[in-house]
Amino acid sequence: MKSLVIGAGQIGKALQEIFLKAHICFLRDVDDLHCEDVEVLHIAYPYSVDFVDITRAYINQYKPKLTIIHSSVAVGATDKCGAHVVHSPERGRYPHLAAQMQKFQKFIGGGDAVDRLRAKSYFDALGWETVLVDDSRQTELCKLLSNIHLGLEIAWRQEVDRISESLLGMPAGAVYSAWEKSYNDGHTVLGHRQLLRPIVRPAPIGGHCILPCTDILSKQFDSDLFRFIKGSNAKRKTEEESTADCAVSHR
Repeated sequence: MKSLVIGAGQIGKALQEIFLKAHICFLRDVDDLHCEDVEVLHIAYPYSVDFVDITRAYINQYKPKLTIIHSSVAVGATDKCGAHVVHSPERGRYPHLAAQMQKFQKFIGGGDAVDRLRAKSYFDALGWETVLVDDSRQTELCKLLSNIHLGLEIAWRQEVDRISESLLGMPAGAVYSAWEKSYNDGHTVLGHRQLLRPIVRPAPIGGHCILPCTDILSKQFDSDLFRFIKGSNAKRKTEEESTADCAVSHR
């Protein structure tokens, strides 16, 4: 199928790399691109307050048979973009997105049954396993919650260091990491995979996913957890800056 990806960031470039294996696929960023007879339009730019209006304008310009939104968006945004629009968010880690994305099932939410089947056919040609979901609000929320969950794990680990500093005079460090690894090893042997925990570093949260997703959902649902993530991360940045300043002053 002839397709066009709008958004030439890391997600958009990775998508084009994958799609070219089985489809004709062009890539556009902000600058205009003349492209006729687009069958599938892919949206891969970040969410903003103008996201729906911008997306509707692209749909009106290219008039595709199907539009697939890959971005992390507010719950309900996909339905507002018009007919024949589905939501299919990405998973994977930078900088190897193109190699990792297809390791995850491709959830396709929203549109009507024909739209979802058309999207499925597009991904089937790539050997990409799909899961069809009637309501795009579910895929939108799942993507937001998934990224926020990782942010919560990191914020927890940041707080663990603060607790350890207060009670022991040192960060939790290697012993805590070894304890958590031993916990996971034991439950793996016991077959309790549902109890396994991620072991993350307490570094400040970076990237373009966790904090933006937290901000998006916090505008739709008020939660102390969201404030904890953002507050802990801001505090962690200040702590690292203070540590760096102390190191400089002792040279």
